[in-house]
Amino acid sequence: MADLQIAHVNECGNYFVIVPVESSFGTQTRVAQEAAIDRMRLAAMSARLSGTVVPVWEDGDRLVFRAPQRFHSFFRSMSLSLIRSKLNATLTCQG
Repeated sequence: MADLQIAHVNECGNYFVIVPVESSFGTQTRVAQEAAIDRMRLAAMSARLSGTVVPVWEDGDRLVFRAPQRFHSFFRSMSLSLIRSKLNATLTCQG
């Protein structure tokens, strides 16, 4: 099990469970990333946290994320340091 610090935020009526992950997440296959996101979703549901689960990580000096297209402009406006300042909960994930 892994404890992940997360930011549970409401932006303009949209709830997000933003999960900072290691930069190596970006080198994983799409299938491995989806499996990890599914585990994060299950953990968020178990913790009764509503919202879209969005992993974020750094690639060099830019923030990378896996979010639905309609939320890309919101996440492009963020930085990892801003997200870290909003960390307000912990998720316990399996695997």
